[in-house]
Amino acid sequence: MGPLAGRWSKSDADFIGETTRAAACRRRIVELRQDLAVRETEHAALSETLSELEDRKNSADQEAATRPDDQPVHAAGYQLEQASQAINDTFIAHEKAERLAQEKRDVFDEATRRRDVDAADLRLSKWLGRLDELEHAVSEYGAALAGLWPAVRLWESVAGQLQVARQHADEARSAADERSHRRQVADESAAAAHSRFETLREMHGAAVTTVLAKLAEAEKRVNAHKLALRDNQDEQLEQTGLRTRAEADREPAVADRVRGDAHALDPGTVRATLAVRAATLPALAHARSARS
Repeated sequence: MGPLAGRWSKSDADFIGETTRAAACRRRIVELRQDLAVRETEHAALSETLSELEDRKNSADQEAATRPDDQPVHAAGYQLEQASQAINDTFIAHEKAERLAQEKRDVFDEATRRRDVDAADLRLSKWLGRLDELEHAVSEYGAALAGLWPAVRLWESVAGQLQVARQHADEARSAADERSHRRQVADESAAAAHSRFETLREMHGAAVTTVLAKLAEAEKRVNAHKLALRDNQDEQLEQTGLRTRAEADREPAVADRVRGDAHALDPGTVRATLAVRAATLPALAHARSARS
């Protein structure tokens, strides 16, 4: 066992021999006595400190027993804490409201910018801030436009009737031209016959009776031709009058249909239009009669 039980880090070997063991025991006893003295000193100091703490505790208990009630202070502290929490909640809600208001302001600014751009594209910048007036103007425009279509249809009907009247007038003018041409041809034939009569009378005085008879016969034929021409003119005038009366008979039906379709049209305008048309038709008939 000898060397195997030693430690190289120690100055002296332990538990090797009786003398060594006795010296070690003595040293250990001395160390323990020194440690015991230190511990007793510490115990005394701790006992003194504990006694002081006991005295301080008793004094604190006496002070606690004699101190005033702090319940109002605790209640005020609790109320203060609640008020502080409410203020913090208010600040948090205010910050949230500020963020939401900022977002709404951003959305409003973007919508305003888009509105301005769209208004500039539509050339409605001067109507910004007057949307109620614009809506009223659009409503009035729609009402006026709704009343315009019946007037347009009435104008188309009147224009069609005017076209028919012009066609009739052209036909009457053509017939009058034809009758005038026939009259001119008849006058030229009569002048030629009269010229031949004068020539024959100068050249053949003896045959005047025969020529006069032929001339009388020619005049009869001319008169018959004139009568036929006058009958033709009368027939044309009668046909023109019948057409005019037919067109006049169509006027009430057209006016009733226009009044039924154009309920939004001003009655004064309808009466004025019908009066103008009623005044125009006799003038057209008179013009046709004058051309004939």
